[in-house]
Amino acid sequence: MIGSILWLGIIGLALGWEIICRLSHNRFLSIGRLGSFIAIRIPGRIALFAIWIFIGIHVFSRYTIPTTWP
Repeated sequence: MIGSILWLGIIGLALGWEIICRLSHNRFLSIGRLGSFIAIRIPGRIALFAIWIFIGIHVFSRYTIPTTWP
């Protein structure tokens, strides 16, 4: 339950940040522009891929693998 609340909080913060960036007319870096800036070099691409894999595996194991067997 706490993990779900934290995930929803992170998603809410990201959505809020994106809205602020869109309304401020490029005064702040949006999430997409930040990702593009990081992915210019190879180490940044590797880091983004590792973060994507880490989050994907944890979300998959949290919501798809049953905790108890019948």
